[in-house]
Amino acid sequence: MNETITSLQNERVKGLVRLRDRKERVATGNMLVEEIRVIRRALAAGHPVHEAWFCPDLISDNDVLDQLRQSGVELVETSTPVMEKI
Repeated sequence: MNETITSLQNERVKGLVRLRDRKERVATGNMLVEEIRVIRRALAAGHPVHEAWFCPDLISDNDVLDQLRQSGVELVETSTPVMEKI
């Protein structure tokens, strides 16, 4: 089951926003990947994907969600305002 986040004040959302800063990416070892093609390539190459955030109203390719599910990636559903903030 997916977690759904709708609050702009959610700590996980704030953590993703902080990843805009290079220092935060280096400190956490995390990065954001926004393009579906890049996500598919990462999965195909065996790179670890820890979680994937998506907004049902904005996603154009449900196949990639299925691929992420099959790979055991945690899916986090968001509202449109949350996705726009990220």
